[in-house]
Amino acid sequence: MLDQLCALFALKWTLIQRGMNKRALWGYVIFSVLLFLGTLLAIIVGILFYGLALYTVRQDSPAALLLLLNGAVGVYLFFYLWGVLMELQRADLVDFRQMLLLPVSLPVVYSLNFIVSVFSPILLFAVPGLAGLLIGLSHQYGFVAYLAGIPLALLFMLMMGAWAYYLRGRLAIIMENKRRRRLALVILPLCFVALGQLPAVVSHLAMRSGNNFFSQDALAAALPGIFLITAAIPVFWPAYGLWAALQELALVHVASAAMGMFLCTVLGLRLGYVSTVRHYMGAYDTTQPRDRISKGKAGQHGAIPKTAGTLPLLSDDTTALTLSFYHSFARHPHIRMLLIMPLCLGLFFLFMYRTGAYGGFLAGESTWIPMATLVWPYFNFSLFLFNIFGVDAPSFHGLLLLPTPRHRILLAKNLALAPFVIGLAIFFVAVGALLAWAPPRTIVLSLMLVAHLYLLFCITGNFLSIQFPYRFNRDALRMPTGRLRMLLVGLGSTALVAILVTPAALCMWLDRTYADHAAPGIRHAGLSVAAVLLMLTVCLYYVALIRLGDRFAMREQKMYVRISADRE
Repeated sequence: MLDQLCALFALKWTLIQRGMNKRALWGYVIFSVLLFLGTLLAIIVGILFYGLALYTVRQDSPAALLLLLNGAVGVYLFFYLWGVLMELQRADLVDFRQMLLLPVSLPVVYSLNFIVSVFSPILLFAVPGLAGLLIGLSHQYGFVAYLAGIPLALLFMLMMGAWAYYLRGRLAIIMENKRRRRLALVILPLCFVALGQLPAVVSHLAMRSGNNFFSQDALAAALPGIFLITAAIPVFWPAYGLWAALQELALVHVASAAMGMFLCTVLGLRLGYVSTVRHYMGAYDTTQPRDRISKGKAGQHGAIPKTAGTLPLLSDDTTALTLSFYHSFARHPHIRMLLIMPLCLGLFFLFMYRTGAYGGFLAGESTWIPMATLVWPYFNFSLFLFNIFGVDAPSFHGLLLLPTPRHRILLAKNLALAPFVIGLAIFFVAVGALLAWAPPRTIVLSLMLVAHLYLLFCITGNFLSIQFPYRFNRDALRMPTGRLRMLLVGLGSTALVAILVTPAALCMWLDRTYADHAAPGIRHAGLSVAAVLLMLTVCLYYVALIRLGDRFAMREQKMYVRISADRE
């Protein structure tokens, strides 16, 4: 068994080395910068926990100590869950499916994949925080802090890794069914929103409870409740065991916490192994059943397809392409996620801001709230606006065979994305206007800027889509292989969005600055500049559409090779 384990590890290490040799220099530079920033953050967290541990032991309060240990566990869980959500479908070191036909022990393969998955960046960056906490506690409790803290922390990390590995495997099975994948894509963005706002909610509740909650008397009174919660929830068992060891309670408390985490680890590994073997052996039917056509619909003749509608002022081929692209975007999981996440996150953020969770209200709400709500949808959809052909990898060849002028294809793409982007922008403008009690002039200005920004983003996106196309992976939960490339795309898109929204921000600033001026011409300067800006953008879009259509016709073969050969 050990020989098989070493052979599999050596094989995978050889493949990793070959993949690293193909990586460009900029990939190593970005990886080094991220590694340095992560290490710096981990050291800062370690220093912070060291200071908190020293402060807590000086208070000589069992409740404060238990609260500190639970807080340390909560911080680790916060970052660990973010890591799980960022890479939900597990990427095994060794493909389990290919090992079924070989004389290799399947438990060995599963154990190897699990061990590799445990050594994640989150685990490595948690070491300074754990070291700072234990060093701070050792000033008061001596070597007992290390003797109990290190084994309990290792058991806790193994337990979390076992259940995360099991859940990732189950999610991979679920995502093979298209209907269940759509449900998962609706639920998972809500998890991102809830987890991202959890610190704000906790701090808001702590602020509302007042400073009396952290007094000695209040902590002493809350100790039974904190102890009960810690002992009842498995994720807090390492805090429970370490606290019992530091308070010199009976050894059975420490042993029960350790044994409980060990049993949870074994259970998670067992469930994960059984579900993985059953899945690859065909025990789970994850195929999507064929769509059943009812007798009434099957008997209908002459039914008009969705792409055979009419749109005003558009030719028949442009209309058909627009409707086809629209339905393709509407069914794409990325688009659905981009529609759900800003709605949930934006409304939650505005609600928390209005309830005072982020402190007092900021000055000039009537200026920054409309601008923030105006820019958000464009920033959210920037990846699709700047790469309009990224979702057409399976059908791009058929698109090139159409006799339609290429500028009409670009126009159809822009019109198909308009309902999603402009609709979300108008919704946020309305919500921002209600929250900030914006005057009608500001609302009209915002609507003009919505049209201006969309045309400006379409001009830029059409150019980038022709010059630098790349393929979108349809599975929104599976991380692409070119992660560094996608990181660069995200950073470049953010910088480009900041440049493109500068004229709109200037119009908002003029409208706010001269809102009370006596002269009507100066008072409506922002509105006038926005109207001129919109007209110039319309003219620029018309000219650029024809030129970029010709450019599209010249580069369509290169675009096809780039998109079809790109395998994320």
